[in-house]
Amino acid sequence: MYFAYFAMFCVAVAYGILVALTDWLSLIFFAPILPIIGIFLDYRIGVVLLMILMPLSMFLPQFHGFNIITYLSFTTSFSLCAKAYTKKYDINLLPPWVWWAYLLPVTWAAFIGLGHLREVPVYMLLLSNATEMTAYNYLNNYIFKPFLKVLLAWLLACAVVHSKRPERFLPVFVISATLPSLAIVIFVLKSGASMSAIARRGFLSEMGGMHANEFGMMLVMVFGPLLFLIPALRSLWAKFATLIALSCVLGGVMITFSRGAYVAVLIILVAFFLTRENKALSLAMAAGALLLGALAIPGEVIERATLGLESSRHSSNKEDKLTAGRVEGWYILFPEVLKNPVIGNGLESTFWSNGVKYGWYFADHPHSVYLRILMDTGIVGFVLVLYFYWRLFQFLYHAPGAPPLFRAFFHGMAASLSGFLVDGFTNGSFAPRPEHTYLWMIFGISLGLARLAKAENMAHDGKSQLELPRRGTALDITGNNEGALNRSLAS
Repeated sequence: MYFAYFAMFCVAVAYGILVALTDWLSLIFFAPILPIIGIFLDYRIGVVLLMILMPLSMFLPQFHGFNIITYLSFTTSFSLCAKAYTKKYDINLLPPWVWWAYLLPVTWAAFIGLGHLREVPVYMLLLSNATEMTAYNYLNNYIFKPFLKVLLAWLLACAVVHSKRPERFLPVFVISATLPSLAIVIFVLKSGASMSAIARRGFLSEMGGMHANEFGMMLVMVFGPLLFLIPALRSLWAKFATLIALSCVLGGVMITFSRGAYVAVLIILVAFFLTRENKALSLAMAAGALLLGALAIPGEVIERATLGLESSRHSSNKEDKLTAGRVEGWYILFPEVLKNPVIGNGLESTFWSNGVKYGWYFADHPHSVYLRILMDTGIVGFVLVLYFYWRLFQFLYHAPGAPPLFRAFFHGMAASLSGFLVDGFTNGSFAPRPEHTYLWMIFGISLGLARLAKAENMAHDGKSQLELPRRGTALDITGNNEGALNRSLAS
């Protein structure tokens, strides 16, 4: 195995020299070949690559006919299935409630939407950077590509079960969580723009095609897990490394100038301090954080966070700065719910709503995840999707089978999910989106640990002949594996 890794290293070095001496044609020619060697030796290599690259997908170069994320996802899945067939080990699917409470409503909404594609106005296509709304483009953009995040959750769950030391996935997560923030900071510094220019709502869209609110929510999804993880670590080096990552994420959140993200961060901080055992220490930390924030936060951020508060009584006015016309938009779009109140009007139904077709509304989403669910999936889908989020919160909060460090990690994601659901009143999407990548990532890790714990309990009770992967003593499901994780994070 070490020889194989050394061979991969040599190929990578030779490939780098080749690219330096030639041009991008060599990159396009060899790019699909390089990862496949390692992935077919061990599919978990593909899982790690996906953990790092999927959140950065909007920054990666796009080639016609080749998408690195799709390629890695299906290559890794094929490798896993091949290993499972040859080694005869178990690869459980996602829990049933994920299928019928989430994937089913999103899928049926997409099939309903296929019948409305010809109703989409041309200017909405320009707004969504699309040349035409064909059935292939629609399904590819709103079903196939988004569902790769769900596929990542399944791959991660299998990788955790088949790993001797599942705690090694946490340092990978910390690295992955830091990279989008660094990309945003580097983009801002390289642009040389002032804080006032950055506060312009379309500024970050020039970087990766995502709206500032979407960038903000993506970073919120990692803020909670990193924050809750720090007190659970024993090693000072591990704490310091995670604190640096948390600082980068918080800096990225501020640069997004997303008020929804600011509110979500505040909710996570409140949840963090309320769950601490030492209330006095928590109060002192809160006071210190507020003091540092008052000294360090730029005035533009404070101005953005308090924008429109003085005129909140006029929130239904289109010129109102507090809601940016959201309330009036809800009045325009809510009648769409009554068109098909049971099963909805189809995924992304804002595109063919009357408000859009008649020029009353000029956005491709209703600025409310709850109104979006009602419009797209109807009352039935609304109940199912909310039930899914409730089950997801319960699963992360209770963290079945998770050791203490992982439990703190999952509690942080539960807090981030709470922030997302509150922010959902004015923003967000219920279908898988780039900003949800880390949510599915952590859900996959929690599924793997729950599966491990269940399998071990069944094996100990003599009720199952399931062959578990050899894990040595690195992870004790009922005990504490902090030492191994601390060493991994510190390194």
